[in-house]
Amino acid sequence: MARIVDVEGFLKQYPFKAIESPISISVTDEKAEWNNRTYSISQNEIVSKPASEKGMLSMDVQTLTAVLLGSQKPAFLHECGRISGKKEDVLQFEQCITKLPAAFIDFF
Repeated sequence: MARIVDVEGFLKQYPFKAIESPISISVTDEKAEWNNRTYSISQNEIVSKPASEKGMLSMDVQTLTAVLLGSQKPAFLHECGRISGKKEDVLQFEQCITKLPAAFIDFF
């Protein structure tokens, strides 16, 4: 299980691959209202905008977490109805995701 608590902070540290053109994502979060925003992701920066400015893609924070941590691919979640937006925008988003295995290293 995983959860992104601070979407903007997470996106600013995420190692996106090369982004050809900016992608904007509207995120909803029932538990952390500060994440209810639209995030514009470009090659050099992440810009947070009010949720009223709709993005190319829309998803909840659970879906975003699954995508960025490599649990699910955006195209699959789009087919399931968890990501809304145009198919070509979903594929562009999928291409900039870094495919690294998730690891939780904890020693007692």
